[in-house]
Amino acid sequence: MAAGAEDATGLKETETLHSGETAADSQDTVTVKDASETAYTQETVIASNANEAADLKETETVPDAEQGPVYTWSFEEQLKAEREAEKKKSRNGTLIYAVIMTCLFAVCFGTLAVLIVTGFGGAGNTPAIPGEQMTIPQIAEALIPTTVGVSVTTEKGGGVGTGIIMSEDGYIATNYHVISGAKTVKTVLSDQTVIDAEIVGGDELSDLALLKIDPKGLRLSAALFGDSDKAVIGEEVVAIGNPAGLEFAGTVTSGIISAINRNVRIYSSNGLLNKTMTLIQTSANLNPGNSGGPLINMRGEVIGINTMRLSAEYEGIGFAIPVNGALKILEEIRRTGSYSGEDVAVRGVSLGVTATAVVEGNTYPLTRDDERWTAAKTGVAISQIMSGDSSAYGKLEVYDIVMSIDGVAVDDVYDVREILLTHRSGDVISVIIWRDGAEKTVSITLK
Repeated sequence: MAAGAEDATGLKETETLHSGETAADSQDTVTVKDASETAYTQETVIASNANEAADLKETETVPDAEQGPVYTWSFEEQLKAEREAEKKKSRNGTLIYAVIMTCLFAVCFGTLAVLIVTGFGGAGNTPAIPGEQMTIPQIAEALIPTTVGVSVTTEKGGGVGTGIIMSEDGYIATNYHVISGAKTVKTVLSDQTVIDAEIVGGDELSDLALLKIDPKGLRLSAALFGDSDKAVIGEEVVAIGNPAGLEFAGTVTSGIISAINRNVRIYSSNGLLNKTMTLIQTSANLNPGNSGGPLINMRGEVIGINTMRLSAEYEGIGFAIPVNGALKILEEIRRTGSYSGEDVAVRGVSLGVTATAVVEGNTYPLTRDDERWTAAKTGVAISQIMSGDSSAYGKLEVYDIVMSIDGVAVDDVYDVREILLTHRSGDVISVIIWRDGAEKTVSITLK
């Protein structure tokens, strides 16, 4: 917004003294006739409203040839002092008036200057200061330049995600699943500049990856990262990204933080637990293409990296990786190219088998070759060992019935899942099975 200027016109004050109605001279003569025939004449001149007083005179007149002395009383000095006091008072009043008017002029001019700079209260034109309370238009203005489109090509085609500029030297954060399997990666800045990007590294478990672009000749704006541990349920947030592709780049949505420290379980296509991630849940609308973009609080600080949403049949259930954990991971990726910890997500463990719940005495088509198989005990029957590197390989066999794990009876597959959720890779569990007409205990190291 162009700022206008206001020319101040100097103030000129003219003080005019207006005379009042001047009283006519009044002469009062008293004549007393005695032996000396003396007459006294007193003349009084009444001062005007402008304090212009004439001298007061009293004259003794002797009508005979002999003239007596003449007496005169004058207040000239007193009147002069009064005039000076009045002039000083007038000057002081003028000075006070001038000071007051100058102050008022300064206040008015200052207010006008502020209005010009801030766009007369228009939120979209107010300079955004990340770290202070901001409006959604201010956040959009400040944060859109810190987001990029991430366009990848793979052997199967390609896709688009979002990235966050972390530093002015060209480091960009995004999701691992955005760049997984990429042959080429390009970033698209907010001004539509397209730059080739290098994959520094990534971590599939936490779904984080780091890109690097050459900043030469670019004016990159880095995002301000906040403290995700201070996020509270109900707090307003804003998401920026590229839903449905670069055609909708810089799309801004808003909502609230619906939950914090939400444990989200992610399963593989065959139903096995892949990992559990601890995420921020938000009602801000997230769509494919938002992945890797920022979740921003109302101070303009990035507190999360958007990663997923619940299936399409649900609305307003999205998730973001808290930045406190993400920044630690991204820093290690920057230094080493990878990350091996479990700060944001815990890898799921499994037995590596396919199984089904059975009840003693009932028959089941347990395998493709068996149309009818009768369960000798109630529990979970193993129908397939998944692979040679699974936890159960060499420990469990097809037709084994798992009766308990760590002393807890299991009646269906969900019981097994709940027990395994309490364990991590490397833990050893004790499993009681029914095999060949007898109970047997086996120890299994989870992977």
